[in-house]
Amino acid sequence: MAMGEKINLMLIEDTNKWIKIFQDEICKDARFEYQGHATSKDSGVAMALEFNPDVVVVDIFLNQLSNHEYGIEAAKEIRFRTNAKIVFFTADPENGRLSNYACKISFASGYIRKSDYKEYADEIHNAVTKCTPFKASIIENVRNQLTYAENDVLSRLIAGTIIGTKDKSETFDVKVISKHKTQIYKKLGLIEIPEREREKSLIKIFQNW
Repeated sequence: MAMGEKINLMLIEDTNKWIKIFQDEICKDARFEYQGHATSKDSGVAMALEFNPDVVVVDIFLNQLSNHEYGIEAAKEIRFRTNAKIVFFTADPENGRLSNYACKISFASGYIRKSDYKEYADEIHNAVTKCTPFKASIIENVRNQLTYAENDVLSRLIAGTIIGTKDKSETFDVKVISKHKTQIYKKLGLIEIPEREREKSLIKIFQNW
């Protein structure tokens, strides 16, 4: 996203009241191009794949009749399959425990509280364009799941010094790289996606956070 370009944005939310409030706040801000909304996990993922937004704002629960966190599932799939960043849209209480968890496992850039509607635009803009202290803490929490050696392999993958199972610096041999990569995928939840896509998705996530 180049300096001065509008941020393409879509919403996944199933409550008309919050859709309307969100649209009203975002559409009047010249920094954003609002691409519309979806009301379910499946339609949200499909819309993100079609429109390729810069950021998707996602309600954590989506289904009002269920406590299932469909929004987290949607966010993870969008993060794996597109270049979009994620910002969660939540009514989570002040301690933010659920929102912090959602951000960590979905590699999100942050969250906004539904009640803070006057802050939507600035909060989303900051989360998407800056390395905010909160975003830095999310990345730290994600990386804290890994051992020192796994983090070293991850850093080299992101930097491009490890490609596949070959290490240009010759610090790690093929078997060690393969072992550490498998553990990284398991611990970060990427083991569920097709093997041929894992490394590409991992690098994309960390380079576009």
